[in-house]
Amino acid sequence: MNGAVTDFLIVADQIFILVLLIAAGYVAVSTKIVDPRATRGLSGLLINITIPALIVASMQ
Repeated sequence: MNGAVTDFLIVADQIFILVLLIAAGYVAVSTKIVDPRATRGLSGLLINITIPALIVASMQ
């Protein structure tokens, strides 16, 4: 039982961090801190560099 609670708290913590990052991105775009050109550039960076690097790093 204790292990299940610990696992739940770890997952809940990670989900909370993800929700905070999504909220920060939403606020940044809605207040126009980040313009649409920058979001296209960031999307390209994520798709072409960050995600492949994460996949390679997870294989090690």
